[in-house]
Amino acid sequence: MSTSIILLENSNSSPPAKGAEGVFNKPFSYNKSRLSSLHQEQNIAKDLKDKLKEHYGKNKIPVARKHWSTIVNSYVYGNYPIKAIIKAIKFGGKTVHPTIPFSSWKRVKDYIDYIDK
Repeated sequence: MSTSIILLENSNSSPPAKGAEGVFNKPFSYNKSRLSSLHQEQNIAKDLKDKLKEHYGKNKIPVARKHWSTIVNSYVYGNYPIKAIIKAIKFGGKTVHPTIPFSSWKRVKDYIDYIDK
């Protein structure tokens, strides 16, 4: 089963904080601009965390705090499905790449070799 994220523009979102005007137009992760709403990014990260809790159990997600942003960025900006993220956690990143989006990485030998293990 594959999970996809559909990001919708929210016309009611708040403008960027003062001093952050250019932050949202620069490439951030996976060569995409950062979402203009931190709240939207946090909601997507919470969705990811909830799905990982369903798989691993509450308070048992085996991701070090220092790697959490990489996992979140792969989900939010790299469009990696939950299955690929779970396998990346299990196999040390073989099914998720920190800079190459899922649309390209899914054709790489490491991904193909590890996704169904």
